[in-house]
Amino acid sequence: MKTSASTVRHSRSSSKTTGKSVKKSLAKSAGKEKKEKEEILLNSADIENKIREKAWELYLQRVETGEPGSASEDWLSAEQIVLNEII
Repeated sequence: MKTSASTVRHSRSSSKTTGKSVKKSLAKSAGKEKKEKEEILLNSADIENKIREKAWELYLQRVETGEPGSASEDWLSAEQIVLNEII
């Protein structure tokens, strides 16, 4: 089977187009991944705020009832409570 010069040129130009499409697709994919990472970071900031609020509530309850404990114990308990609610 003979190939003409125009056939070779055509397949080269379509391969360039495909290459450009792949690059655009990869760029979109990278942009989407970046957006997803940003959303996760925003969500983790929200989660941290919820943990902070819950730790404060636990602290107030602990002080009110005179139970022994520490801020780090309140924080760890709050983490467990909040993360269990999310998952």
